[in-house]
Amino acid sequence: MVESYERQKENAYVFLKLKYSDLQKMSSGIYTIHDFLETIFPGSKIKQEIALKVFDELKKEPCTFKMLLMRTNAKKSTLFGVCLSLYRSGFISRKSKREPFVLSNSFATLVREYSYWWERWSGQR
Repeated sequence: MVESYERQKENAYVFLKLKYSDLQKMSSGIYTIHDFLETIFPGSKIKQEIALKVFDELKKEPCTFKMLLMRTNAKKSTLFGVCLSLYRSGFISRKSKREPFVLSNSFATLVREYSYWWERWSGQR
């Protein structure tokens, strides 16, 4: 049990499933939050649903894990894994374990930096 918990914690990140075809949807304004959730949690409808609920709640106000647990009706272990993935990937943040989660812009900053790095490395900038 402890081993699977540690493995879950170790692998708690979002994994971007980048598709060049999404660029057209984004440019056309038809890319949705559901498309984005499929991008960050590919193939896991449960994680996508929970992440959407977490994002919706945090758009309203900062929330503790306990508040998110009550508002999402998710299993505690699944919510923990989703929140840990979102936290480690820069979508949500908090000042300390006792503080509530908030939406974060760190993910956007990270993706821009990856993009800038690629442009510099490839000589396209």
